[in-house]
Amino acid sequence: MRRVAACLLVLLCAGCEPDGRPAGYVPDEARQAQEDADIALANQKAAPPAATTVGGAAPVAAADGDEGISPIPSFRGGTAQWHLEIQSVGDLRHDVTLRQGRASMRGTLTYHAIPGVGENGPFDLDGALYAPQGDAPMHVHLVHDACLDDAGAHGWKIQVYVDGQAPRDGCGDITL
Repeated sequence: MRRVAACLLVLLCAGCEPDGRPAGYVPDEARQAQEDADIALANQKAAPPAATTVGGAAPVAAADGDEGISPIPSFRGGTAQWHLEIQSVGDLRHDVTLRQGRASMRGTLTYHAIPGVGENGPFDLDGALYAPQGDAPMHVHLVHDACLDDAGAHGWKIQVYVDGQAPRDGCGDITL
């Protein structure tokens, strides 16, 4: 009987780590850190290479003459059902996070200047949203117009289009 109990104990612990956790167990914090690192790497790989010259990096010229500086340093907006955050990462590129319920997806966007448009927009950004079911093309349109929602008054209307999903309309603000 002791031998049977000892064999069962050895079999149960054979796949365990020294601290008693099952082999291959990854804590939630470590798993989230790895997912964040994977997303950052995907964003870095998806970003278009910067144009270079013999003397170094050359700025990307926007259509209205700006030297590749996005007029959208940061944007936060959405509705009670979804929330979008856009953060400039240099040149005309942006990181984007779309939250809906408990789901959070990240992606990258590039600002595309519209000829003749100044700092009051409208602004268009295109890119990709890295979704669990695969990357999806994404388009964001910002219009400088008063917008009212449950959170109060905002200075911008936003429209978000992601392939395979219903269009989203909401309000938000450009921040520095």
